[in-house]
Amino acid sequence: RQQRSRARTALFTQDGGARVMSDVQNKSWKSFAAGAMAGSVDTSITMPLDTIKTAMQIRHYEGVAACTRSIIQHDGVAGLYYGFTPFLLQASGKAAVRFCMYDMLVRAVDAAGIDRAKNHVAWAGACGLGAGMAEALMWTAPTERIKVLRQSRAGKGHRTSPTIGTIVREQGVSGLYVGASATALRQATSVALRFAIVDEVKSGVCSSFGYDKKNAPTWVTFLGGGLGGVISAV
Repeated sequence: RQQRSRARTALFTQDGGARVMSDVQNKSWKSFAAGAMAGSVDTSITMPLDTIKTAMQIRHYEGVAACTRSIIQHDGVAGLYYGFTPFLLQASGKAAVRFCMYDMLVRAVDAAGIDRAKNHVAWAGACGLGAGMAEALMWTAPTERIKVLRQSRAGKGHRTSPTIGTIVREQGVSGLYVGASATALRQATSVALRFAIVDEVKSGVCSSFGYDKKNAPTWVTFLGGGLGGVISAV
């Protein structure tokens, strides 16, 4: 009888553990997919501004309008989208990795029995720091390298663009990771700030309006993300 009881307990434990792992994996994949979709939309809207920003950093222009005119004059409107494919892959990929890793780190902290509610902003920042570092090293550094090399040609009338193959062939794999340490530092601190600010804004707004933080309206997350983006950029 005791053996049968232990067998049932073991079976229940294994089955329950399997269900928990399955739930974690499903939620992680949902975070990954949602991040990828958000990154794709972000890229389609902000790509011209990013190209103008890169061009102004490389060459001297009187202002945004002068830079935009120069790019369109030499390359047409398509010039504003030079490097679109790597930028799309970068933005969607890094957002996917970012939210997936953040979700996994949060769950790891919870699984360790730590009460994040006691210092939710600090834990949001810590998990964001880890997610930003992983995002940079796994995805952002190499795609950023290709994107910048292609954008640097905007406004010059060039019709050929560097590819992963040409960079690896001429410089080796390390050529894709030029400036990776600076990129990792930038992404880690930026993502940490964004998640910390989003968490703080959501907590404050939800407390003021009586919303449930886990089911807060979309505009609350939008507000928090906007403020986080502005502060982390500065």
